[in-house]
Amino acid sequence: FTQSAAVVPKDGDAFFGPATINGPAFFGSGTTAGQDFVDIADITAVGTGGGVGIQAGWDWNITRVDVSNYGQGVRVNTRTSFTDSRTHDNATYGVSGGPSDDATVGPGVEVDHNGGTPDSGGSSGGSKIVGTDSHPTGVRRLTFIGNDFHDNLGTAAIWCDGNCHTVRYEDNVVANNATIGIFHEISWDAVITGNVGFGNGPNATSQSCHFSAQIKVNNSADVEIFGNTVSGVNGENGICLTNTNRNPDSPVPQWLQRVNVHDNDVTMDGTDESGFVGDTDYEAITWDFNTYHTVASQPHWQVPWVTAFSFASWQARGFDLNGSVG
Repeated sequence: FTQSAAVVPKDGDAFFGPATINGPAFFGSGTTAGQDFVDIADITAVGTGGGVGIQAGWDWNITRVDVSNYGQGVRVNTRTSFTDSRTHDNATYGVSGGPSDDATVGPGVEVDHNGGTPDSGGSSGGSKIVGTDSHPTGVRRLTFIGNDFHDNLGTAAIWCDGNCHTVRYEDNVVANNATIGIFHEISWDAVITGNVGFGNGPNATSQSCHFSAQIKVNNSADVEIFGNTVSGVNGENGICLTNTNRNPDSPVPQWLQRVNVHDNDVTMDGTDESGFVGDTDYEAITWDFNTYHTVASQPHWQVPWVTAFSFASWQARGFDLNGSVG
């Protein structure tokens, strides 16, 4: 059926298909009482190119939905559970949200062919969850687990940006996205583990870690990256950490601090790089026990203010002393 305005659920409502909605689908707000604990299942929602397909309120369970042709496909909120679904061909983001607490995307969500039309800040992508510098708590305890993000345009496939705390990116497949695969930006503690990333970054091939990677962390603190398998062939970078100059009055991290990269499997060739770069200093960055599939003598590793160099030079600076190339 076709509707001109989104359904605004009340507490405890349930919407079970199969059904197809043409036009705005569902609208909730965590700031409005009486729109919580909503269940949505087996719905296909098709937009007209703008707006949000499903905007969750608090404590919404969204499963087995197919959402396409909106500006933003699904906007998660506090304690949203979004599982076993597909969001695709949305102009700006497939998944968006924030500030919020305890949202979970996955398992079983396919996010593909989104992005390309920038938001007001000039960004688009597979997803973007924003903590917002001015918000007192930002995003807390966000999880992306067991999903398939592929063929999205824009800045990044999976992305938490600004004032995100305790984020877990686990067991996702992130492939063939235009720029960054997984991106944790100007935020706090995160775990990035068990992900598979390849083919991300064709828009930034043969450029340094500043521009793109299968996994990228920017100006963040207390991050552990381990157990991932990434392939940065054809000029697409592997795992990259970056520092950039930020507003010193902002409450978010001003530089890379306490980032531990270990036990990952990284394939590189051509001009691919892994390592860290930046405009500012860094603190307590460790790399060890990583396995690289490349040629050790080629310049695939980078540290700030130095041109990329060989694995021997990387180890001479104290990184991956227990790592290997083969």
